Amino acid sequence: MGDELERIEELERAVATLRGRRLSNADKIQGRPISAAAPNDNELIGWNATTRKFEPKAPTIKTARATSNLTLTTAAQSIVGDGDSTKVRLLIPSIGDWLIIGTFALEVTATDPDRLVGQLFVDDSGSPETGVAAFSKGDVLDLATVTQHWKVTTTAVNTPVELKALKMAAGGTGLAKTEHTTITAIGIAGGTTVAAPTDHGLLDGLGDTSDHAWATLVDGSRAFTGSQSMGSNKLTSLTAGSASGEAVEYDQLHSNAADHTQNTDTGTTQTTFGIDTDASTPKLRLSGQSGGTGDYTTYLYPAVLLTDNRLIILPNAAGVVALTSDLHNQAHGPSQHTEGTAWRVVYQDASGDEQEIALGSSAQVLTSNGTSSAPSFQAAGGGAVEHEAHITLVHSVSGTAF
Repeated sequence: MGDELERIEELERAVATLRGRRLSNADKIQGRPISAAAPNDNELIGWNATTRKFEPKAPTIKTARATSNLTLTTAAQSIVGDGDSTKVRLLIPSIGDWLIIGTFALEVTATDPDRLVGQLFVDDSGSPETGVAAFSKGDVLDLATVTQHWKVTTTAVNTPVELKALKMAAGGTGLAKTEHTTITAIGIAGGTTVAAPTDHGLLDGLGDTSDHAWATLVDGSRAFTGSQSMGSNKLTSLTAGSASGEAVEYDQLHSNAADHTQNTDTGTTQTTFGIDTDASTPKLRLSGQSGGTGDYTTYLYPAVLLTDNRLIILPNAAGVVALTSDLHNQAHGPSQHTEGTAWRVVYQDASGDEQEIALGSSAQVLTSNGTSSAPSFQAAGGGAVEHEAHITLVHSVSGTAF
């Protein structure tokens, strides 16, 4: 029996030890771990969904107060203050649960205004939150400071919360006074409850362009570092280009198209390239027909002097228009000759130019008329015909007689 009692006492001491450790050094709340980090002064414990732990967190406290008395009417009115939009108003900086404390200094200055009421409006709603701060001595001139607490769960960053006040009857006069009329918001910052702002105008540091090296600056001071695709869109409202490297807009290019005509004809009918000798300024005239809709003529004015009987070599890869010293000085075969008259014989005259003569009649032959005269076709001339005889000896002979 004594042994059993000793064992029971040992078990009770072990249970007590475990209870003491758990109570003095809790490591979980509702089965969820608590961070081992030691809290600082005035920190609270809050859940961090990223680390999935309860962690010490500094509370966020925001306040605003009235700066001018408000004469109450039967409709809820904003109170002038030092908060957002110069009202007794705060912007809640993070998503989550917040404790809102509204304190109203309410005074009856003329009897029978019924109750004087303070209300909380969230996210600029037209309806107040449940719960009011009320001063009920409407039949007595008196002053009271009244407080109300609200729990507000925000779902967006910078949700506005604002105090407003009114009286419940048309008679009498009531005031919401500057003394003690304040709004306070208390929340836990950090973890996933703090969300990124969705209003670009609320971002700080936008003027520091070095923090945004990826952004294109509207003043044009930052050059692109790679090719840019317009995604099948257009650049509009361009100023006409006036210097090398500047963009040319459509109207500017279209109005100057005549100065930049490109001849793409391949030598078909009605296309000529020649020297214009009708004007005092020598130039190359390009004329032809565009799509069968009419003739066109344009001129090129090269820096070199153009004269008749010069071969024009259109621009090479360097954009140079070259001129030769004579009309044609390149060797080529018969297949590259221009087409002449059918059934002619070609010869070179005293100047080296090609000339043609017609073929003669049947049995005529091409006859030279000397080294400096043109040949001609003539009848074949007559002349003596010499014959040669051969004698075969079949018998022997002697002497001088046959």
